Amino acid sequence: MKKLFAVAMALVLALSLCVTAMADTITVGIVNNPPSESGYREANVKDFERVFCEDNGYTAKTAYSLKNDEQLSAAQQFITDGVDYLLVSAAETTGWDVVLAAAQEAGIPVFLFDRTIDCDDSLYEAAVVSDMRNG
Repeated sequence: MKKLFAVAMALVLALSLCVTAMADTITVGIVNNPPSESGYREANVKDFERVFCEDNGYTAKTAYSLKNDEQLSAAQQFITDGVDYLLVSAAETTGWDVVLAAAQEAGIPVFLFDRTIDCDDSLYEAAVVSDMRNG
């Protein structure tokens, strides 16, 4: 009887972990320049695809454009869709205040990558960028 109980408990635990794993998928909205922009961008996109995949517990929604208005629209749609995180490499560094404020209001953390945006630092969690200096 103890053995049957132990097997039943193990099965319940395994099933609950599977259900929890399925329910805990993290949705990431990625706004980026197209992979065709450069070799760097192509490698960047491939890395994101490798990391933010279903096997790692993610669902990635991506939007690629070199046009700021298209990127802004995509980011706003990701916010409307209720992504868990928003990652942005902006085509232009201006014009993002309203969208980033909407993400903040929705409780969606924003992470900038590749380049910063001209906005209040409180509108994003972190910026993962190079510290290049002219000179």
